[in-house]
Amino acid sequence: ITRTIALGPAITVACLASSSLGTVDAVNQWLNILQAIQLPFALFPVLHFAFSKKFMKLQSENEYETKSYQSSKKIIALIYFIAFVVVGVNLSSIVLTLLDVDTDTSHKAYFYLPISVLFTGYVSLIITILVPDMKRGLRFIKDMIASKKSLKTVTIEFPEEYCA
Repeated sequence: ITRTIALGPAITVACLASSSLGTVDAVNQWLNILQAIQLPFALFPVLHFAFSKKFMKLQSENEYETKSYQSSKKIIALIYFIAFVVVGVNLSSIVLTLLDVDTDTSHKAYFYLPISVLFTGYVSLIITILVPDMKRGLRFIKDMIASKKSLKTVTIEFPEEYCA
């Protein structure tokens, strides 16, 4: 039932726009933009909670024992780097779509003003979501520099039966 409710609007738009291939392509392009806009709001909170010591621990039956499932700081840094790359690619696709010279609305002041205001608010919300994690990451980098530790290369050794 829930999937039918979720897919209902998409099926309706597809049926109404099926008479014109250009309309279907435009709707598809705007749906991709909408998904690119929504991605950081889904991705960064999940990463925040998945890498939080507070949320990634399990209390055992003995009230004094807890087991932590938090990832290492190097893994967290790598995953955040990948997330920023993905979000950066999505933001560039948004900007390129909005600045497309083939559209009627591009390069007009009434188009750029609301887009600029919305984009500023959008980036502000994403930064607000990321502030605690950025502080934690900066502390990690500062501690690593202070202790003069370097990132070591991780070597993965496989048993010989897997290499054959």
